[in-house]
Amino acid sequence: MPGRSPVARAGAVLTTVSLLTAPLFAQAGTFTDWQLNGDAALEAEDNTLRVSPTGIFRTGTAWAPTRLSLLEDFSIEFSFQIAGGNGADGFTITFQNSGDGSSAIGDGGGALGYQGIENSVAFIYDTFDNGFDTDREPGHNTSVATDGNLINGWGGQSIGNPIDVNGGSLRNAVLFSWVDYDASLGVFTMFLNDVGSKPGTPAASIASDWITRLGDSVFVGFTAATGSLDDNHDILSFSVVEGPAPVPVPAAAWLLASGVIGLAGFTRRRRV
Repeated sequence: MPGRSPVARAGAVLTTVSLLTAPLFAQAGTFTDWQLNGDAALEAEDNTLRVSPTGIFRTGTAWAPTRLSLLEDFSIEFSFQIAGGNGADGFTITFQNSGDGSSAIGDGGGALGYQGIENSVAFIYDTFDNGFDTDREPGHNTSVATDGNLINGWGGQSIGNPIDVNGGSLRNAVLFSWVDYDASLGVFTMFLNDVGSKPGTPAASIASDWITRLGDSVFVGFTAATGSLDDNHDILSFSVVEGPAPVPVPAAAWLLASGVIGLAGFTRRRRV
């Protein structure tokens, strides 16, 4: 189980960066109203959402209490940590309008708790190669799946290994991801980084007729699973705000932090 100090450090980094780039305030401790299914649970005094824990063949999903409208733009920011085990299988952030609603949970193991959740789009943070369409790169792989099918899906969108969450110096590290939605284009775009600043280049995006299948609003949440190998799949902080996606600010803007902090309170924001 990650201690509270990594959570606190992650929260501090995210808050500072958010003030510089946009009204994104990723907060720990926002998960008490989420719908937890399967093996999902809250840890670290409810500040950590453990979507699936260590132990073989554990599967969980967690859904935010408020649906997101697809008729307007929004931006999501979250931090996560994969640790405590020996490397499997990974997790997804999923947008779904399935018949099971906030009770939706898919197959375990390499299916990441996502396989079988229909009317959905998911960004995949995979840590074990199971030979699926979305596993075109060995080890860690970032990809996209639709309609609850990452095994024999539409072909996936293999991004390779922009951030290796399952080995090397970043093993057990706190990592950061963003998902922006552009309502006018019907496009989801995902960003991934090993620091709390949003990169200028996305790691993945999807725009297709799958978006129209989702309807006017969706549940947003996380799915995760272990197989014969395992890990804790922890979401440390999460926030969502309405409006156009922020534009990343160059590193030099860190010097302007004190000035931006004074303006932050005037920004309309909505937390899930």
